[in-house]
Amino acid sequence: MKKGRVRKASTERLGVVGILILNAAPDRARVAELLAEYDGIIVGQAELPCSERNMTLICVSIKVTTNVLGAFTGKLGLVDGVKVKSMLL
Repeated sequence: MKKGRVRKASTERLGVVGILILNAAPDRARVAELLAEYDGIIVGQAELPCSERNMTLICVSIKVTTNVLGAFTGKLGLVDGVKVKSMLL
């Protein structure tokens, strides 16, 4: 990081969360519950079904602190049949 560009942990940043759900995932409804629980950080989202691979990709744009992002993605990662990747700008 360049000198003079210190970022506080409580600063909200823009980012993206990619959620890959196997269509056979037993807890698929849990993902919807978590998205509703964290709707305050969600700027927009798009769901892309990939029927040839039997999975669904949900792309979520977020405005969030690093602590809240960790809590959100951590809970998503615990759901069976779900993989999560995130990136903050």
